[in-house]
Amino acid sequence: MALSSPNVIPGDTIYLHGGTYTGNFTCSVSGTEALPITVQAYPGETVIIDGGLTVTGDYVTVVGM
Repeated sequence: MALSSPNVIPGDTIYLHGGTYTGNFTCSVSGTEALPITVQAYPGETVIIDGGLTVTGDYVTVVGM
């Protein structure tokens, strides 16, 4: 899953496709102050996280889903 992928690097944006994601998810990627990682809904789609999202990395911005 992209929320914990070693392929995600500082400055990347993780797009989640629309839908309801059930369960608890941990985001364990790390950006930098200059190059944060952004997690957001794919443009024009709505994401619902029905459970929880825990962010354990540094400089990760979660944009309203």
